[in-house]
Amino acid sequence: MKEPGVKALWNEVLLVAAELESFEPGLTGLRDQLINALNQEVPSTWIERSKPCLKSDAVLSLAIKLNQIAGLYYSNRQLKNAKAVCTWALALYSAALGADHNDTKIIADNLKRLQASMGRYKAVSINKRSRKQSD
Repeated sequence: MKEPGVKALWNEVLLVAAELESFEPGLTGLRDQLINALNQEVPSTWIERSKPCLKSDAVLSLAIKLNQIAGLYYSNRQLKNAKAVCTWALALYSAALGADHNDTKIIADNLKRLQASMGRYKAVSINKRSRKQSD
């Protein structure tokens, strides 16, 4: 069976976010925040304000899907997008399960590894450009 692609997973995330907003007024704006996830940082004030409403299985489901999306972006070398989505996944895991939960720690570790690989990728790109310019 073929795994869903990035677009299909994003559609699922946005659908679940819209459903959560309709049932939980404290999550108003979640869908819009996720639509802009690739273009802006996780809004810590929104997370903090919504934290009591983020402790649910549905939010955890969103976090899992976001982590899957981050993995797909990573495997396609879209590291900036992977980092943005992984940061959202971590924020939702932390809110839903707590910062000390093993699953949250795994996502935090994934984000650290992603950031480290971004640094290596950037260094390789700069070195390749430097070699081309010196040739």
